[in-house]
This record gives sequence, C-alpha cells and structure tokens, in this order.
Amino acid sequence: VTREGWEEVKRAVRRFHQPRRFVTFLGYEWSGLTPEGGDHNIYFIRDDEQIYRSSHWLIEDKSDEDTDRYPITELWRTFRGHGGVMAIPHVGGRYANLDFYDPEFIPLIEVHSCHGTFEWFLEDALKRGLKVGFVAGSDDHTGRPGLSYPTQKVSRGTDLFDVKGGLTAVYAKELTRESLWEALWKRRCYATTGERIILWVEADGHPMGEEYETEKPPEIFVRVYGTSPLMEVELKRGTETIFRPPVSKPKGPSDTRILIEWSGVRSKGRAHRVNWDGELHLDSGRILSAEGFAFDKPQEKVWRFTNQIVKWRSATSGDVDGVLLELDAPENAKVTFSTKPVNFEFRVGEVTHNPLVVDAGGVNMKVRVWKVSARGGPTQTEFKYVDRDVKAGVNPYWVRVMQKDGSMAWSSPIFVRYKP
Repeated sequence: VTREGWEEVKRAVRRFHQPRRFVTFLGYEWSGLTPEGGDHNIYFIRDDEQIYRSSHWLIEDKSDEDTDRYPITELWRTFRGHGGVMAIPHVGGRYANLDFYDPEFIPLIEVHSCHGTFEWFLEDALKRGLKVGFVAGSDDHTGRPGLSYPTQKVSRGTDLFDVKGGLTAVYAKELTRESLWEALWKRRCYATTGERIILWVEADGHPMGEEYETEKPPEIFVRVYGTSPLMEVELKRGTETIFRPPVSKPKGPSDTRILIEWSGVRSKGRAHRVNWDGELHLDSGRILSAEGFAFDKPQEKVWRFTNQIVKWRSATSGDVDGVLLELDAPENAKVTFSTKPVNFEFRVGEVTHNPLVVDAGGVNMKVRVWKVSARGGPTQTEFKYVDRDVKAGVNPYWVRVMQKDGSMAWSSPIFVRYKP
C-alpha cells in the first residue's frame, strides 16, 4: 500500500460511511512472517490514521520507510494506549502466530475466509486459554466482501481459493461505528461460512462473548435458524463436545443415509490444501444412491457410481466435503474407503448417529462416518443444557453448527468462571 493508496482508502472510507445504513472502518493487513507475528488485520474506529506496514518490500518509494513496524511487537509498542485500534489474527499465506497475542488489541480471531476453514486456529486459541471471539471474512483479493466464491488458478489474475468467503454477524445496538466497535470488543458476534445463519447462545442469561462467575452449574441456551436443514449442532466446552442434540437422526430405514465426510488441512501454512480424490467399495449388498456432500467447485463431484463402487474428486482447505450413501446392505457388509491421506474399513452395522472418527494426519485431517436423515434435520432448533460436569476455573462454552449443504457457523464463547 503506497502513501497515495492509503490516502485514497481513507477518502473512500469517509465517502461511503453512512451511519445506520452502511458503516465503514479504516483498515489494512499487517503482513509479517509467521515467526515475527504473522498476518493481522488492523482496524481503526477513526478514519484518519497512520498506516504502519510490516515492510516496504513491494513499494518503490522508500521515503516513509521509517513508519514500518517489524516484528509485530513493534506495532504493539506504537499502538500502546491508542484506544481506537483493533487487530484480528488472520490465517492466509503467513498465518498469525498466537504467541504474540495481546489482549489490548485482539478481541477476536478469524476462523474462516476464502483461504479456508481453520478450526485448528480456534482450537489453538482455546487451548491457550485466550479470551477471544470468532469472526469470518472474505480476503479473495478482488474486492468482493460478502460475495466471494471459490476460484481457479489461472496464469494471470486470481489466486486459487477453494471455498466461499465468510461473514461475521454482530449483535449491536444500532448500525453505527461506535455500536459495532463496542459489540466486537465485547465479542457479541459469530462467524459463518457465508450464509446468513441466525445463531444465539447465552449462559444463565449472559450472551455470547461475556465472562461471568457462578457457583452453580451453568445453564446454556441455544437457538439456531438455518438457511438449509440442520445436520449437526454441537455445544462445546473448550474443544470438547458436551451435548449434541439429534437434529438429523433418521426417522426410519427409508430415511437413513450414511454420511462419510472428510476435512482438514495438510499444514498451517500456505500449502495447506488436501487432495481427497478417492473411492469406496461395498463388498455385499447394493449402493442405491451416492450424492456429493458440501462440494465447493464444479470439478468436485461423484464421477462414478455403481452397485458396489463410488469414486469422487475433492479437495479441502479445512472445510468439510463428503459423500451421502443410500445402501441396501446387510449389517456385516464391509465398506472400504481409499484416498491418498487415509485408507480404512468399516462394517455397515458399526455406523450409528454418533460418528466414527478416523484420524488422517496433517492438521485436523479426519474422516467421520455416521447415520443421518436423508432430508436432514429441521431448519431451526433450540435447547437448554445444564453442564453438571463443569470444571473449576474458566470454561469457554460455544456452539458449532453444520447444515446439510455443508455451511457452518461458530458462536463466540461465553467464558464461565466456575467456583464451586
């Protein structure tokens, strides 16, 4: 970003800002290498701020090189006490390094963008005990926020992005900079893979993002309005699933399908894409139907299907892909799953509504096999759950949603400090 380019950005931010109709924020990406901090999206509440880049590597005019801040600790030093800046760790080419987390600047982390779905990043933050909320964005490099679709690698032009850009939903009092800023800092927000899923979570009346103390087991309330039939809703404590209502449990044999889904990334860096091209074989009985699940591009598909064999093309960047099978097979029929990342077998009778999980290496690479309804579940659900196994100390409660179309949502955690 040149000096002239930054001034143009500031003019555009001022020009298009219309409180209660269309709110803009001034911002840029600080793009340091991962060992020195990694990518962070920097936002300001005011619209006339100085840019502090990670370097002038791609800028010919070096006259303001003294404004560079590297590593990210130097950026934090400059912003200390500023009061109007927010940094959101981002997973892209140079994934953000949470070793440099600073609560003065970081209320949120990004879990999805055109680069992929990065639940490993969310889990890393929770395991470290960081009190952050979850957001999603686009970052498709073509200036299409809110409308960014998977792309193909071409000799000139766009980069290769495997998934659609995400959205962040914010529970703010009004559509103004000040109200949105307050809500984001309070973590009253959630992330989706691009769909306008409605998600509300509270614990003992405290909304997502809040932190509170209690001497009794917390009661969690969850409400979801999907844009497609719900496949799975998980209530989490930290990285553990503590309750999973059977929203997509089959109603009977004719409604039963077996979902085989795969997900994950090869690594945390730029070369994270996983090739899942593969096949499965049924040794007895018949495969009546085989549908692709949550494929993102036209070339991702089931390309062959017979009574005994299904073959597909698929790649994941942390997102979920899979196949949905209708079988007429005995309980002891064996299914053999074959891909480059992992090969395994299972018996039809072993599959229930609780997923079989097979580790596939990499970063969160895994295959899950479970029974689901052919129609999926309802498009909306709500429930209450009292966690009688709550642990002493801080417990982050949050919700993960997956729909029949593969779309997902993640609520920001509620941080419950339990003192029995």
